[in-house]
Amino acid sequence: MKKVLLLCLALSPVFAEMPSGPLKQMAVSTATPAGISDPARPGHARQQRLGALSAAELRAEIESASTIEVSFEKTMEIKDSEKSFITEGKIYYRKDPLLFRAEMPSEVLQLDADSRKHLVKKYKEIYVDEWSGGNPLLMYFDIPGGFYESSDAPRGEDADPALLIFRADRDGDEIEAIYDRKEKMLKSVRVENAVMTTFTEIKSWKKDVPIAPGIFDFPRGAKIIDMRK
Repeated sequence: MKKVLLLCLALSPVFAEMPSGPLKQMAVSTATPAGISDPARPGHARQQRLGALSAAELRAEIESASTIEVSFEKTMEIKDSEKSFITEGKIYYRKDPLLFRAEMPSEVLQLDADSRKHLVKKYKEIYVDEWSGGNPLLMYFDIPGGFYESSDAPRGEDADPALLIFRADRDGDEIEAIYDRKEKMLKSVRVENAVMTTFTEIKSWKKDVPIAPGIFDFPRGAKIIDMRK
């Protein structure tokens, strides 16, 4: 029964609102760095060293926050099809005690210290499962230690030197993240695989701000489906 429920969740149309790569990594350990696609490329080792430092700066900015509020717009394009989907969402993150909430028009993904809750708004159903821990904000935007800065990233004459571009390959996903060192915020994340391309643009990024009461509450009367049993 549990396997059937998992399959139904995976195929549910409301999952079109969630980022493909980040959501896929949510329950996967990030202890192993992502692989680099072309180790024979000239300057590759130096890129990795520079990228490790730059990625550490990005991670430190997120991990040092007591709270973070994010609003974003996500565009998902299906390959071999003219279909594309655009949706907006918000993220609320509190470091201690840990609470993370990704809110979309049709669903909510919320994590605490040891559980993951997925609310399907239309049916007022909350699916509860375990998760492996870690920083959910980093995992949601797919920012493990394996990112490296690409020195051959496209740079025009008007390019902003404060923008750092990171790229990594993992499990068939090509990931590109852009971090603004001046504003100290993530700007965008692009995930591409054989099926689709997902582009998440950060509209606002607020660090260490009070989170309004009730943000992490679920609707009363929602049906709880515990998948840990």
